Amino acid sequence: MIKGVLVDLSGTLYVGNEVIPGARGAVSGLKERGIPVRYLTNTSRSTRQDLFNKT
Repeated sequence: MIKGVLVDLSGTLYVGNEVIPGARGAVSGLKERGIPVRYLTNTSRSTRQDLFNKT
């Protein structure tokens, strides 16, 4: 049973300002199944607000 998923942002959900094809659908599918999704990154170029706006 999956209790939750941690997802790296840069290179997993998007590259630069472009969303990777299928990324939104994958995250939506997890959320629709009630699986909590949390985002993480090690980038220091973007503010928290910038990252939030991409999700």
